[in-house]
Amino acid sequence: MRKLIFAFLVVYGHNAFGQSNNSESNRYTSDRFSIQASLGNNFDLYQPLSDANLVLIPIRDFRSFYTEFDRFAWNLQGQVSYALNPVWNLYAGGSLGTMSGSNNTDYYRASLFSVDMGMKYNLSNIRIRPRKTRWQLLPLIGVTYNYFSSDLYYLFDETSQHTESGDVFGFNIGTELHFALHKNISVFGSFVRRGFRSDGLDGWDYGGNGDDYFRTNIGVRLKLVLSLIHI
Repeated sequence: MRKLIFAFLVVYGHNAFGQSNNSESNRYTSDRFSIQASLGNNFDLYQPLSDANLVLIPIRDFRSFYTEFDRFAWNLQGQVSYALNPVWNLYAGGSLGTMSGSNNTDYYRASLFSVDMGMKYNLSNIRIRPRKTRWQLLPLIGVTYNYFSSDLYYLFDETSQHTESGDVFGFNIGTELHFALHKNISVFGSFVRRGFRSDGLDGWDYGGNGDDYFRTNIGVRLKLVLSLIHI
């Protein structure tokens, strides 16, 4: 099934790329770069099965907005995209932000800096003759390199318990939904699951499988074209 889905995406991506006489395709010969900025929330996922640890300590996984000690975890992201064709886009970017979560006995506060790279697939352009619409849906997948620092505290007296920090790889999978305000300017919302390949994001590495979280953002994208001077 996965092979069939992949073949479908490749075939339609190739068809879109082959539209050399189509104005939609010609538009990509020079208008390939775009930049975007967004801000939003990082939400720690409750994953008790993934938090099984090597030392058999009975712990409960952390989650966001569970106790009064949790804070809104913000993030700020910048990104550059390059259109390989009307369907496939290569992206790279960076972000910084915070994390916050708690369980029945502890809470943590963390800071993050991430560098991402991956691909987006523009579902709105998979037709041979794409319909004109203000909406674009772009599923995405990628890899990420993160630096984090996390402090763990006791709930009952708010004293420091442990600190973790380090560098770790991860993955991104999600989608963006764009609405065009102008042919070169759009606003968008994104919903991305970020896999964090370290159990130490919550302040203590018990040897589990990692800590995943959701990133929900809103932002603006600007297409870098010569016609911008006429906006």
